[in-house]
Amino acid sequence: MAKIRYEENVYVAPEELYRVDTGYRLSGGFNLSIQGLTTGSHLPPLAPISVDMATRTATLQKRVRVVESGSSAKKLKVSKYAQLSEGMFLSNGTATLTVVGVDTSDKDFDLITAKADTSAFTLGSILFEATDASANQAKGVANYLIYAPTKVESGATLTALARAFEVQTGKLYIPLTEEDKKGLSDRFIFV
Repeated sequence: MAKIRYEENVYVAPEELYRVDTGYRLSGGFNLSIQGLTTGSHLPPLAPISVDMATRTATLQKRVRVVESGSSAKKLKVSKYAQLSEGMFLSNGTATLTVVGVDTSDKDFDLITAKADTSAFTLGSILFEATDASANQAKGVANYLIYAPTKVESGATLTALARAFEVQTGKLYIPLTEEDKKGLSDRFIFV
C-alpha cells in the first residue's frame, strides 16, 4: 500500500494575477538562492526575482507594502510573504529603517520592530531591501517574476515568467517598486 503525504500549507493563488494567455515562461529552471530565506516557507507567484543567466541563479527581491502608517512606537505593520529578517534594512527611497525583529504570527500582516521611529513610512508605500542604513539604494532590481509558488528548500528550482500582460499590481502578494517595473521593461504591462 502506497503512502501519500499531502502538503497542507501550500500556497494556492485564489485568482489570476495577470492575463494568463499572455504569459511566457523561460525554458529550463533556475536555482533559487535561499540565503536569507526561511526554509520550508513558500514564495508566492509573481514574486520579483533577479536572475543571473550566467549562473542560472534566481534571487528574491524583498519588498513589502505598509498596511498601517508607522509611528514613534518603533512598530510597523507590513504585508506578508517578503521573507524579512532581523538586521536587514528597509527603505521607501527617502528614509531607511533597521529591522530589529519580525513577528509573523498574524495571518494578515507582519509586524516589524525597528531600531528607531517609523513615522516616515505611510500607509500604502512600498518598502524595498536597502543596501545599508543610510544609502536608500535598493539591494537589487527585478528582471523576472516567479511563475508559480515555490517552496524554499535546499536545491529548490523555479520557473521564471519572462512576459505577462495586464498584471494586477494591487493584487500582487509581494509588491513591485517603480524600479522593478523598469527592470521588467515592456515585457510586462501593469494595470
